[in-house]
Amino acid sequence: EKTAAILMFQTRKPLQIRVAKLYTLSRRTFLQLLNNSYGLFNLLYQVKNPK
Repeated sequence: EKTAAILMFQTRKPLQIRVAKLYTLSRRTFLQLLNNSYGLFNLLYQVKNPK
């Protein structure tokens, strides 16, 4: 029960990712960055390793 209370308290704060202690990424921006990076990786992989 104590662990659940601590977890609930911690999840009240929104996710913030600091970049070089200068810029804060929102969750939405971070997910867009991951999605775009994965898409670029797949494109480069398919160009290098065609079926």
